[in-house]
Amino acid sequence: MRPGRGGSPLGRYYGRRRVGMANEFVVGRRVRDGGGRLEAVAGPAVGGTLGIGPPAMPYASAIAADTRPLKVALVRHWPKAPAVEPQIDEALSRTARLLEANGHMVEEAAPEYDVDAFNRANFAAWMSFLAVGLNGVSAAIGREPGPETVEAVTLACARAGNRLTAMDIEDVFMVMNTVSRSIGTFLAQYDVILMPVLKRTPLPLG
Repeated sequence: MRPGRGGSPLGRYYGRRRVGMANEFVVGRRVRDGGGRLEAVAGPAVGGTLGIGPPAMPYASAIAADTRPLKVALVRHWPKAPAVEPQIDEALSRTARLLEANGHMVEEAAPEYDVDAFNRANFAAWMSFLAVGLNGVSAAIGREPGPETVEAVTLACARAGNRLTAMDIEDVFMVMNTVSRSIGTFLAQYDVILMPVLKRTPLPLG
């Protein structure tokens, strides 16, 4: 279970980890477990820069409450993303039909936003985050990161992050703010987003 931004505090060092795209919670077996744990940690930290209001009822109670018919957005194709395999699309259709059979309204939809600008900003956000993390570990242990101590991809990402400028990061915040408002407008129209978790079926183990 992953709470939304501001659903649980990130601690003293981070206010908006990866420009608000990252958060921390727990791994649980059931939604009910997640609801109880979220109640234990929900709410903004004192002095935090990001937080959401309290729920209308306790999370654990909301799980057991009767629900009204939900408005579901069926997102088959995320903008500029590869198409899913036919068997995954069929599983998505079966789920949509099951929701409709249970009285919920399902309609195909997708958000509209500048995908290319988001991808550039997302890249910069990831690279700067990795650079800060790797630089911090390097300073803490007194060792310079290099091919002997860090995986090649991680090292390349951190080096790309170290080349970013303050203007690059400012642009990240501007783009993410615009995209967040576009996605927020889309989400406000629906109660549930139904979309594939994977584009391809998993490879067999072994």
